[in-house]
Amino acid sequence: MKEVQEALKGVGIPSFAGKLKSANSSPKSPDAYLTHTTMAAEDEFWDDEARSIKTHVYLNLYTQKDPTDAAKKVRKAMKDYGFQMTEERFWTDTDDLWYEVSWTWIWREEI
Repeated sequence: MKEVQEALKGVGIPSFAGKLKSANSSPKSPDAYLTHTTMAAEDEFWDDEARSIKTHVYLNLYTQKDPTDAAKKVRKAMKDYGFQMTEERFWTDTDDLWYEVSWTWIWREEI
């Protein structure tokens, strides 16, 4: 979704639609990266006609460092662009020392 990429372009963390895509020449994951997927549905009906599209954006931050500062940057960038956060979840995988912050964001646009 181009709006997500636009919102995140200034945070300094690589962002990928769907999943991390590494080049064959550099298959190692970056120390931090973002991925997102979306699901959209018609929303706000007037006289049985849809007037807007509501898109849920499932955004994930993966990092090997404490995610606190990166999460603040992502949150600010998404809110400044016009997304609404509905939830945030944090967890860590102690086996390989990766942290993950997951968000669900809402984007609405008129049809």
